[in-house]
Amino acid sequence: MYKKNRKKRKNKKVYQPMRRGFSMAEVMISVFILSLTIPVIFMLMAGSIRHSNEARDQIIASQLAQGGIELVKNIRDNNLAKIIAGNPDINVFDNLPTTSSNTCRIAQGMDKIDEYGDCQSKPNDKILYINSDGFYVHNVSGSTKTKFKRRIKLEYENYNLSNSDYLTVTSQVSWKAVSPWLSDCNLANQCVEIKTKLYKTQDDS
Repeated sequence: MYKKNRKKRKNKKVYQPMRRGFSMAEVMISVFILSLTIPVIFMLMAGSIRHSNEARDQIIASQLAQGGIELVKNIRDNNLAKIIAGNPDINVFDNLPTTSSNTCRIAQGMDKIDEYGDCQSKPNDKILYINSDGFYVHNVSGSTKTKFKRRIKLEYENYNLSNSDYLTVTSQVSWKAVSPWLSDCNLANQCVEIKTKLYKTQDDS
């Protein structure tokens, strides 16, 4: 009896479920879903890259605008150091324009700010370049042109330096193709502005 049952089990066929491929309808649905999702993914990636570039430009522009403030501040501080060292004939605001105006200035060196042109015109003339040392400069020679443009406006308390106790410095950096007007400098116009007051002493608080 035992042997007979064992023989029956040995001859019993084992049936496996039939394997089949994807139907044409399933393939078409999958392709349709992919055709909808892939463009969205690429759009999200492009948007992320664009926002990343915008954030980078804002950071660079903010640093360059602060650099414009520091250029003027360094001149003031150097003059103060000379006065303390025993040069009473030096004015704190020497090597800066003597009166307020609508004229913008750019750095012609670390010890002087020269008048350059109307703040509202010739924005391309104030383009910043990167030199071989990686510094942003206004000197074209041996440098690479960038998208950034800087203008520095100086306004004395009483219009001229001889009667003023402080100087208002406005430093604007734009990376727009055409620089916005002074009053329109904001992030929406791809422009960063930093404004500060520099006094005849080093206490600018």
